[in-house]
Amino acid sequence: MASVPVLLDDQRMQLRGLVLGSLVLSACVTEDMTNDPAPTDSFEIEPGMFVSLTGSGGKADLANGDVKARPLDTSDYAVIGKYWADSRDVTVTGQPVLEWPLADSRALLDRAGTPIHIDSFVYEHTGLDVIRETEDQSPIVHAPLRGVARITDWNGFQYYPNGDYSTVISIWDPETHAVVDLMHVKPNADLPHDGTEFSVESGQEIGELAELDIPGGRHTHVTVVDAKNNTLLPPLDAFPQYIDDTPPVVKDLYFLDAHAWKQWELHDGPNDLVVTAFDRDEKSGRNLEPASAAFTVKDQTGRVIAQLDRCTFSDAFKHLAANWTTPSSTIRMIDFGNARDQVGGFWPNSDMGNPDRTFRYALTNLRLVDGECTVVADDRDGQLEITSDVQSMDVHVDLWDYRNNHGAIDWTFKRHANH
Repeated sequence: MASVPVLLDDQRMQLRGLVLGSLVLSACVTEDMTNDPAPTDSFEIEPGMFVSLTGSGGKADLANGDVKARPLDTSDYAVIGKYWADSRDVTVTGQPVLEWPLADSRALLDRAGTPIHIDSFVYEHTGLDVIRETEDQSPIVHAPLRGVARITDWNGFQYYPNGDYSTVISIWDPETHAVVDLMHVKPNADLPHDGTEFSVESGQEIGELAELDIPGGRHTHVTVVDAKNNTLLPPLDAFPQYIDDTPPVVKDLYFLDAHAWKQWELHDGPNDLVVTAFDRDEKSGRNLEPASAAFTVKDQTGRVIAQLDRCTFSDAFKHLAANWTTPSSTIRMIDFGNARDQVGGFWPNSDMGNPDRTFRYALTNLRLVDGECTVVADDRDGQLEITSDVQSMDVHVDLWDYRNNHGAIDWTFKRHANH
């Protein structure tokens, strides 16, 4: 059964026509948007950025038309996992306990659980990007556990050398039977590079961070895989050394109305509820993704209009995809259109290198299906219909990080005095 942010009584999630046409971005945009829609079916949402609506009542749900959903790459983890499943017991029997792969740093560039934006593409980030805090720290990568290892490229087929950045050292855990993958590692020369298995001890030096033509960008991408069920396990659960005692920060809430304009007042029609938030840990020195969210919306009488129980974002892409399609992308989890000005920092054409980036979660696009968090396959399915009898809305949003630290916000939306 599905648990979704449902509208009660006669109010429904409306399926309004949505087509985001070609978007041309020629200027840096600002945080706020003009609230005067053009009279035609094509209008300029920002200088140089055009949105096309089709049919009467068409809705530009999220202004994400200038980014594309990139195919999810986790099928390659499945290939690596299948190798171990064919030769080892991969029935996971417990929680792996891993040592941090870098000796001098406990910092992260990204955590699993949120789509990221690079160039004109958005794709799901499926693991921990373990990075050095400074360039002076050691790039040596250590095995995070004792086990049996093998070196391949990130497709799981070709053997090294095919490029250090595309190299994966996968390790089967004889204790829990999980498979741990460390990507972007240049393996030590004394390790077998022909696909032969070899034993490693926890803490053993196995290579170094692959060179990358991005100053400050060298990192290893760590995933923990249940190869029997073809699923990704929460990687931070396996690293007790990772410290995060800081609760998530909620900056604000806003609606995206029928024309994708940001609104802090109520406007009739289909709307998306978006929360702007981030989390910090003790070592990374940058804003990181929260892990889960819940919300409740009530009208001025206290009637519940919509609600969603705690939804863990990484559920949406933990299954290793073999047949990726655009509707299966989680691009609709985030309002990327209003995050365009965050692109910057040391990582080219992305917001990853921006330590002050925030994350704009489209809460009304989330669903709980059989206890797992999912994202609607079509933006039109994730809308809150605001009707004329609703004079105010009280919204409560809860956010949690991976260490279960909790942040919350209460926000009241009202109509403009002239409405």
